[in-house]
Amino acid sequence: MPQPVTCLEFLSFARAHAAAWTVLVGLIHVFISRDAVPKYLHQDSLKSVSLSAAFGVPIALCRCSAVVCVAEMLCKRSARSACMSFLITAHETGAD
Repeated sequence: MPQPVTCLEFLSFARAHAAAWTVLVGLIHVFISRDAVPKYLHQDSLKSVSLSAAFGVPIALCRCSAVVCVAEMLCKRSARSACMSFLITAHETGAD
């Protein structure tokens, strides 16, 4: 039978998990320019869908802010399939 998790153990795990995602998002922000994102996501291909899903996973967005990010991606002429991939992955791993 599994041991019950205490509140302190859960908070310790959650803090370490959040720190890892924050570092990953920071690295994405530092090494990938804003001009590169539309360049790689404008084609309707498996590569653009995979990249947008990879960008969406570490970013903890709530539902409302994910929609705003997708609207901005569409304004910058990203493919609809890439935008939907980002919307699904950002929402599934999001804050709410």
